[in-house]
Amino acid sequence: MNILSERLSQCITALCALEKVQSFRHFAAAIDYLPENLSEILQSNIELSHDVVKKTCKLFDVNLAFLKSGDGTMFNEQDLRTDLRILTIVTDVHNEERIVHVPVPAQAGYVSELADPVFYSELPTYSLPDFRFSQGTHRSFDVSGDSMEPVLEDGDIVVCSYLEPSQWIHGIKDDHVYVVVTSTDVVVKRVKNLIRQKRSLQLISDNESYRPYHLPVENIREVWFVRMKICPFTQARPFNPLEDLVHTQEQTIKEQYEMIRFLQQTIEKFSAVS
Repeated sequence: MNILSERLSQCITALCALEKVQSFRHFAAAIDYLPENLSEILQSNIELSHDVVKKTCKLFDVNLAFLKSGDGTMFNEQDLRTDLRILTIVTDVHNEERIVHVPVPAQAGYVSELADPVFYSELPTYSLPDFRFSQGTHRSFDVSGDSMEPVLEDGDIVVCSYLEPSQWIHGIKDDHVYVVVTSTDVVVKRVKNLIRQKRSLQLISDNESYRPYHLPVENIREVWFVRMKICPFTQARPFNPLEDLVHTQEQTIKEQYEMIRFLQQTIEKFSAVS
């Protein structure tokens, strides 16, 4: 993918996330372009035409300088650039951003209330003494179910950093764990980034009982990079099968050594008598 095609792809991804278009095909229809021809452009098989650039900038207020050279912001209009950011900012009395926690009971509402500041004001917020969370926008989510075991278990909490839609193409790293907010759900999965090739993410569970599946980019609302987990602490010693086996073998060897030593002493006594 050449650089112009890549920037156009970033713009389409952001427009889908901002719900300015419903899908890749919807964007193609909006600029009066055949989807298969647009696909060829995004795959760098044909050149990005002036007509496509002109219509993209005019209809969606895309910044021409960004599209051509990467300079400036992606969009000219302020509301296009900040729709998602408005949802994510919760501050304290010192105007410092706090981490918003989304527990399991609130996750269904989180999907449907992305634009409702009242909903966010009712969620618990906190801060962490960790430099990784001193800048930017962060969320934490409850983990539900066993699909990510053994790495993440039911009841764990993942603390995440927000990933802008314009960063999805390069910022979403293969085999890393993300919280992905879709149009219907909040999921925690390991991800394979197929936005360039298939306009989708492959979502993979660590528990092999669950099969991977593809999520079209137009169904993605938010992406959060998992940075750490908070999990319950248990006083019990962790069970280590290998360590237990080694300990058993050590005991067996010790017992066998004592038996051999006893037999040797017995033989020596009989030899002395005879």
